[in-house]
Amino acid sequence: NYTEQVGKLTLLDTPGPNEAGQEHLKPMLRDQLKKASAILAVLDYTQLKSDADGVVRKELQDIAETCGDRLFVLVNKFDQRDRNADSAEQIQHYVAENLMAGAVAHEAVYPVSASRAYLASRAKMEVK
Repeated sequence: NYTEQVGKLTLLDTPGPNEAGQEHLKPMLRDQLKKASAILAVLDYTQLKSDADGVVRKELQDIAETCGDRLFVLVNKFDQRDRNADSAEQIQHYVAENLMAGAVAHEAVYPVSASRAYLASRAKMEVK
């Protein structure tokens, strides 16, 4: 809703909640989450319904409690789904309701893929 915004954008890649054996990093993660204007949690589409999602679920829910409506979830590698897989809307609901236990709205979940951007970039380079 801003017509003009002057400021600075800083992206900080913090250790994820599933950084095994890195307990000393958790206080730093919590501190950064409290200070951030927005938090992007990036999930791997190919791992959503595997055992790995259970490992991350509790930590993501804790993060959602800290972040509130500043948390957005990107479901990366969405291009790797096959034609019989869940739609983008179904994935949004699955992540919001199952993984995040309602701690994030399905409108804050975005299935994404970098493959088209990569292909477009390659095509653009070939044209040049």
